[in-house]
Amino acid sequence: MAEQVDVLDEHGRATGRTASRAEAHERGLWHATSHVLVIDSLKKVMMQVRAASVADGKNLHDLVVAEHVQAGETALDAAVRGVKEEYGLLVSPGQLQPILQIGMEVVKRVVPQQAPHRSFATAHVLQTNATIDDLTLQPEEVARVYQLDLDEVEKLARSQDPNNPTLLYRPPEYAQRLFPAVRAIIEA
Repeated sequence: MAEQVDVLDEHGRATGRTASRAEAHERGLWHATSHVLVIDSLKKVMMQVRAASVADGKNLHDLVVAEHVQAGETALDAAVRGVKEEYGLLVSPGQLQPILQIGMEVVKRVVPQQAPHRSFATAHVLQTNATIDDLTLQPEEVARVYQLDLDEVEKLARSQDPNNPTLLYRPPEYAQRLFPAVRAIIEA
């Protein structure tokens, strides 16, 4: 059975309907996503290169583990699931610090007729002692992981070109709100 997501309204409230992930994307339906910024003990971000086989963002770099929140699931549940699936790390919900909720509408420039991708993202920070060597990557999703300083990641995120991406595109408001919240946590 295809992965199901809860359909949300333009304010992020559940409508009581569900749709397949594919239908949500094809029709531009609002749905929930969960993002986890993984920061190691050296305060470096574990960046990933998305696999060539993924539906969204083939071969692009991403600063978060990102998951669609499945129907009936919470954003926190999806975050725990995503870190386990993509990086092979077992984390408890208490290890994830929620830092941001934002509605994002992204118009895909690749296929002009395609509906915008509309999601409400909940972002979390995971501070971990795990190293890249401790990860067990999900090869269908993640080609490789590397580390960057937070300042470098922020520079990349703030200078994205949606017409020529190397980093999985998110609207400018995402970076504007994400990085101050991350700094408040890791510098505390």
